[in-house]
Amino acid sequence: MMSSPANTLIAKFLIFDWLTDNIVTSNIPTSALISLDFVPDQSLWIGSGAEGIIHKIGNNFPSFNTTNSSITVNVIRCIKVGTDGKVYAGSATQGLFILDPSLFTSQNK
Repeated sequence: MMSSPANTLIAKFLIFDWLTDNIVTSNIPTSALISLDFVPDQSLWIGSGAEGIIHKIGNNFPSFNTTNSSITVNVIRCIKVGTDGKVYAGSATQGLFILDPSLFTSQNK
């Protein structure tokens, strides 16, 4: 199991590289991948430049975007899963969104 910041950064790069190389053959809904974060359950959260937030679970890539959730933009610049299990997603124009566990709420007030 990777634990050091350097190993985590290398693993993120390798996964990001794999995702971008396999866009055509995977179920991922966009090639505009901006940010990602691992969680202990081995899934991956991705902030995208076109499809909002994507959650990689095995070979499935469900997304949370303006058409199926309460987030108000589809461009997510940064994403982090907190120790509380919530997903924190930052946008350039609409502030912070929090997933807890299946609803997004804007914290841009």
